[in-house]
Amino acid sequence: FLAIVYRTQVVAGINYFIKVQVSDSMYVHMRVFQSLPSENQGPSLVSYETGKTRDDPLTYF
Repeated sequence: FLAIVYRTQVVAGINYFIKVQVSDSMYVHMRVFQSLPSENQGPSLVSYETGKTRDDPLTYF
């Protein structure tokens, strides 16, 4: 798998929106949350969307 592009959103931590290439023409959009350092927790997968293409915009979901 290959991360193609990502965006961030600062909340009570950071949301990472990541476009991942899973095959030649198939992509997945992932939302990963990283809490504040004081929380001492690793990143967690919050949501994902399948059936995406390279041209689909990476937006909040």
